[in-house]
Amino acid sequence: MTQHQHHSAKEPWQNLPAGFADFLDLEARLNAPLRNSALSLSAAALSTQPQHIVDLGSGTGADAIALAKRFPEARVHALDVSAELLGRVENAAVHAGLAERVELHEADLNSDWTAGIPEEVDLVWAALAMHHLKDSAQVLSQVFKKLRPGGVFTLIEMSGDTRFEPAVIQDQVQNVRSHGHTNWTNLLEEAGFAVVEQHEQNFQAHGSTPDGREYVARQLRGRQIELKEETLDNVSFRSG
Repeated sequence: MTQHQHHSAKEPWQNLPAGFADFLDLEARLNAPLRNSALSLSAAALSTQPQHIVDLGSGTGADAIALAKRFPEARVHALDVSAELLGRVENAAVHAGLAERVELHEADLNSDWTAGIPEEVDLVWAALAMHHLKDSAQVLSQVFKKLRPGGVFTLIEMSGDTRFEPAVIQDQVQNVRSHGHTNWTNLLEEAGFAVVEQHEQNFQAHGSTPDGREYVARQLRGRQIELKEETLDNVSFRSG
């Protein structure tokens, strides 16, 4: 496994708050159905087996590992600004026996993240990473230039409101939105992409499962709401 560094000024994401990486692991586990669906759609859109895949904002590595498993001939370039998170990616790749095909890049997506990436790539994957960026349009333009003709860009983003059930919990959080309503279709078209397919799928977590309970509790704590353990069993969270 190799690692590259190509970022300049320090970004907030390089110094993560305590427990944040564990939260990303939790979110990745709950996000498995959406990830699997997106992988199948990406595979169907590709005309040939990909040789080079870029994972923008790789987090703790769940997507990078899933991509390497789904596309056994590909080298996956995992990009993240956080050395701590890249360490998680490395450990996950070693544990999965994929260290030789997962290449780490410590890179700030707000700057020239394309350094060290092959001239043309087959698939660029961005899952819940684009809404954090200062200039999404610029990054989309960079992605378009990196893709080979006929290459595929898979973008996974929140598009709707967050919602808690039962309604009494939702009333307490006052209909807080997830990540706004960025018109990704317009931004993609402006960058040069032909938007072939768009699919909507809900992210869900329910307090009746251990992972779901922890996720719901974290979401509520972020909104200054604390519930008793037995109450959490009946609370669910959904985001479009």
